[in-house]
Amino acid sequence: LYRCYNTFYNPANMFICVAGNVEADKVLGQIEASLKPVEKVEVERGRFDEPDEVVKRKAEQRLSVSQPLFCYGFKEPCPTPEKSLADKVYTNLLLELAVGEASPLYNRLLAEGLINKNFGAEYFTGHGYAAPIFQGESRDPDKVAAAIAAEFRRLKEEGIDPAAFETVRRKLYGRSVMRFNGVESVAMGLVEAAMQGNRLFDELEIYRMAKPEDLTGRLDIFDEEKSALSVILPVEA
Repeated sequence: LYRCYNTFYNPANMFICVAGNVEADKVLGQIEASLKPVEKVEVERGRFDEPDEVVKRKAEQRLSVSQPLFCYGFKEPCPTPEKSLADKVYTNLLLELAVGEASPLYNRLLAEGLINKNFGAEYFTGHGYAAPIFQGESRDPDKVAAAIAAEFRRLKEEGIDPAAFETVRRKLYGRSVMRFNGVESVAMGLVEAAMQGNRLFDELEIYRMAKPEDLTGRLDIFDEEKSALSVILPVEA
């Protein structure tokens, strides 16, 4: 497994990962026999000066939907092309802490009928971009967005509760461990780690060692002045 991975790991070319009950020498021989020599190609990425501010704080559009759909996000500066694995882990912990299914805010919004089970959050990031995003269905997207912004203001002012942090840390650590339950997911994990320049167990180690204070610095990315709300409204009758 690792021999295949290490042999073909090259960020300038491609990744080939084989996981399971295989004979590495035969697999490598088969792959090498199938590869055709080609002229080396250099890929150069462009750099763009992206402003910190958002273009529009709110956008609305009407489509054929039964109830309003919303997407609320915070634009994060990207001084480096890629966010570190630690930044991704700490941000995911913050999202789970603030709006996860066990959080007070999630359950309050659910009880008030402002969100449903389709509500969720993700850290949307890639080469040159990053944004924590919250999305779902709501009869009042503005109120949901205001509640999310208020929750992050509260976390900045009051700090992160150690007990709540430990709950979400254990949950996401366990979710990360579950990826090793299947051969296919292990193979995908190896490819993902290679593409990001990490090792297979790095994420687990960050979750294991994370402390509440590690998340404090990430709270700065939740800046209301750099947030935007996009809403899809039902077509008027």
